[in-house]
Order: sequence, then C-alpha cells, then structure tokens
Amino acid sequence: MKFKIVLLIIFIFSITLAQAQNQLWTQGTAHTLSKHRLSVSLLKPTRFGLTHRTELQAHPLAFFAMPHLAIKHAWVEKIFFKRKFLFSSYHGIYYPTLALNLTRKRNNEKLLPITTQVPQLLAFRNELRVSHFLKPSTSCKRANQLLTLRLGIKNAFSFGASSPPIIVQPIMFRETMVFFPEPAWYAGLDFDAHLNQTFNYFIDIDYHSIGWKWKQWAVESKMGIMGYSGRRMSAMIGAKLSYSKLLNENKFYALPIADISWTFRIKRRKEKELELFPKGLFEHESWDLTD
Repeated sequence: MKFKIVLLIIFIFSITLAQAQNQLWTQGTAHTLSKHRLSVSLLKPTRFGLTHRTELQAHPLAFFAMPHLAIKHAWVEKIFFKRKFLFSSYHGIYYPTLALNLTRKRNNEKLLPITTQVPQLLAFRNELRVSHFLKPSTSCKRANQLLTLRLGIKNAFSFGASSPPIIVQPIMFRETMVFFPEPAWYAGLDFDAHLNQTFNYFIDIDYHSIGWKWKQWAVESKMGIMGYSGRRMSAMIGAKLSYSKLLNENKFYALPIADISWTFRIKRRKEKELELFPKGLFEHESWDLTD
C-alpha cells in the first residue's frame, strides 16, 4: 500500500518534482530548447522548441491527472557590468482539482485529510528567469557554470466552496498553496555545470511561502548528476530535500529522484542549410543539440 502511495505521489507531482535542469542550459533556466527540438522524459514535462525563443511544455502522462500547459519565452539579452544576462518568462495554466482529489481519496491523513473540500480550481503560474554564464565561452572552451535566478507567483480562480487544507506533509505544500487567499510566491536559485564531456551536475534551492508573514513556508533543494549516451539520450539521478514550517512545527523529508530523457529534431534541415555553427542570439551552447 505504501509503495502504491509513493508511485501516486511521483506520478501526480512529476511536473514539480523534476524541475531541475536535466538537460543543461534549458530546463529550469532562462534558455529555451532549440527550434523544432523535442525533449521527452519519463518524469519531466515534454518540451518542444516552437522557435529559437519560445518553448512549449506539457507532460503527456501527468496531463490525465493534472491538465496543464506551459510556455517559456526568451525575451532579451542584456549586458550589465560587461556580462551578459538572458531574461525570459514562464507562464503556466493548470487544473489541480483532479490530482488533489485523487490524493485526498486515498484516505491517508499523512498526505491530505479526506475532510478537505477541494474546489474547482483554475490555477496560474507566472515566473521571471534570469540566467548568466559565470564562465563565458571562448575559442577553446564552451560556456560553463550557468547561474539562474527565478521569481514567481501562483494564483487561482476558485469555483465552489473550499476549506484550506491542513498541510501535513511538505510534499503537498507546493500544490496546495493556491488554496489560500494570501498570495503564494516563491524564489529560487539554480546552478548547472559541465563536470566533463559526459557528465553534468546541478543544484538548486527554492523558497516557497504563503503570504508575507512567514507563517507557512518551505525550503526545497534538488541536486544530482546527469550523464549522456550519444547525442539524444540522457539519464539523471539525484535527491530532493525539503525543510518546512507547517502548522507551527518544522518538518523535513528527502526523496530520491531519477529520470531518463530523449531528444529529437522534428524537422530536418534543408540540404542547403548546413547550419554548422549557429550563432543566433538565443542559441544555447549545448553539445546535444546537433543531429
């Protein structure tokens, strides 16, 4: 029974559990997937590069438990203090009612009390991202050590009666923030880097809060290593940690995470368009983006 509950949690919250940047320079950063590139993962959202600046995201499996759609757009690259910063925004719309009801009906008080009234919610997530390479590319080396700052808010339109959930487990905090009338906001810092030609590593930290009085909050962190097999397949293994203050008591939990991803180019280049060295403003320097 406990094993089934764990599988349910991983399935329902796959969209938020796997936000770490399994493919360097794209997932979780201001950079977007290259044009006509498709990235498919077991747990992370499927991503498609609509243009070199715009990326669409949705998870085919989790969509049946939590219908959702997200778009990320790279707006502008600016130079401050002789360093380049890329600014982008992320906008998502999702319907969390179904997923929360599935969790509540498991009748497990450790996750979400069955007495919680789950209304019809249409939730929105809006986020600003700024990315900067600590080590810019040179004639001999590719860019490395990407630092990303993320600031976001969550809000929802509620249809019908509801009762604020008694959040008993930190794993439920991110998805129940939109229940409360106070503003739900978060801030995060991500770091991605090449370890060598085969492996990359990442670490990020996020602070989530309901309102501005610091009554209910959670600090989450993800860290891990990903490796590449050829140019299309990658695998990641790591851990997710959380420390939170819920119901006037502090709680901690740790959860292992793992994922496998495949990337494809949907539209082939024309024969005359060799594009051996693409130099577009929003092109990210990722070695797995060439066919």
